Amino acid sequence: MAKNYENYTIEGTIKKVTRVVDNGDERISFELDKEFVSFDFKTKEEITTNKFSLAAAEVSRQLVPLVDEFALADAYLMGSNIPSTLVSLVLRGANVKVQRIFKKKGEQRENSSDTYTMDLYKSIFESIETNINPMFVKPIEKELEKISNEEQAFKVQKRAEMTETTTRKAIFGW
Repeated sequence: MAKNYENYTIEGTIKKVTRVVDNGDERISFELDKEFVSFDFKTKEEITTNKFSLAAAEVSRQLVPLVDEFALADAYLMGSNIPSTLVSLVLRGANVKVQRIFKKKGEQRENSSDTYTMDLYKSIFESIETNINPMFVKPIEKELEKISNEEQAFKVQKRAEMTETTTRKAIFGW
């Protein structure tokens, strides 16, 4: 008989943030100061762990509304994923509340025609109270400046391409 898994909430402090790339799929892993029930993705067995991970795009989607630094980065990035370095600098030491929702193998995924390929817990950040280490303030500012500069360079390049196209049309008619 199958075990009846329940949804639950974790409250803890993020000890470490790690970027994990597996077959081109980028995920961000969060290590907490507490243990909880989860599933091992390789063995598909129930385990006790202090880590969970989210796809990089999901991290951006969930965290932008909860953390000012991510909202600013998102404004510059216009929908691209928040860099994992920035996620690590801002969230290390943060107090978090994470909802863990059980999803059964074969259950329909939200906003997709796909189904879950195994039993798992989906993690959803409910709240984040950042405790940014004073040592990390300058690197965070540099990361945000880098993102801003990359966006400005992109705009300049696009403007140059548009000007070239307009000039070509005016001169050559194509």
